[in-house]
Amino acid sequence: WVDGTTLTTTFWDKGQPNSYDGRNQDCAEFWHRATGTGAWNDENCDLEQHFICEM
Repeated sequence: WVDGTTLTTTFWDKGQPNSYDGRNQDCAEFWHRATGTGAWNDENCDLEQHFICEM
């Protein structure tokens, strides 16, 4: 985090991050599922998505 706090938990989906097919996937997105659960996925930073900022 920007305040230097150590990241102790991750929510990556199984097999992620993986830079799929050799693509430069340096950003993360959240996959939401109908079950109410979700996980992180790595994605290309040029893909337009909604975002969350730490305040």
